Amino acid sequence: MLSGFLITLLLFEEMRFTGTVSLRQFYMRRTLRIFPLYFLSLLIAPLLQYVGLIRLSSCTYWFAFTYTINFAPKECVFTSYSHFWSLAVEEHFYLLWPLIFLLCRRWALVITVLFVLICWIVSENGYSWFAPFSDKYFVNRWTIPAAAPIAVGCIGAYLCGNKYLARAFEKVGGIILGASLFAIVYPWDNNFGVCLAVLGVTIFIFLKQNAALTRILEWRPLAWIGTISYGLYVWQGVLGGNGTYREFPAFPPPLYEGLAWAFVASVASFYLFEKPIMRLKHRFTWRRGPQAMSVVR
Repeated sequence: MLSGFLITLLLFEEMRFTGTVSLRQFYMRRTLRIFPLYFLSLLIAPLLQYVGLIRLSSCTYWFAFTYTINFAPKECVFTSYSHFWSLAVEEHFYLLWPLIFLLCRRWALVITVLFVLICWIVSENGYSWFAPFSDKYFVNRWTIPAAAPIAVGCIGAYLCGNKYLARAFEKVGGIILGASLFAIVYPWDNNFGVCLAVLGVTIFIFLKQNAALTRILEWRPLAWIGTISYGLYVWQGVLGGNGTYREFPAFPPPLYEGLAWAFVASVASFYLFEKPIMRLKHRFTWRRGPQAMSVVR
């Protein structure tokens, strides 16, 4: 959800300053940020299989390396790769969203709302539309409906430009924040409700820059964690195994040992691998001068 919100805000900013959105630059920035670490992490399993420590079917590698792991049959999902379904959904969504934003300016919001509505109908019906496939596939991970939270974030970015919403947060922002936080922690089985609650918190932070919550999130240690968050996402799954279940005794390590190694790997990969590659991003931005270099931080 957060990525849809932030990326759409960046698209609005580029449109405001340049009058258009460069699809080539968008896709190049996205590729430089996401692809290198992702494919690096995927190389661990083939190496372990080569030395005989694990044995995976060829379909596992096929779905992982083609960014379609969210559509993989259950027997083709390796636990250390299983979290990558969400990254696959993101990549599918962002293949189309900048194009829709650019070419359907007046209708982009309507299209996004309709997309969320379709996803909501699918999930509210217990994925009955996909019932013939539910035994073999994780149908809740398919791009429809799994991309709905990202689309909700995009809608949130549109709403932030609404003066009436800004006034509402100015007057009763604390109440909205409290209700949103309650909805997030309350144990109810409604993913869309939780998604809207997270959006409420996100908009509050965006519009209320001087609020205590915003200042807490800007605390340097938390901001640093945000800097390495992509690496944490990647390595906690690869090395932590996404839970306690282990298909093979040799890999991944026991859960807590794996998570400790994941933190070390996240720090190392950011400074030694990700950051040098991210320096290339300034070649693919509409910003100039010091602003251009800010995209690598």
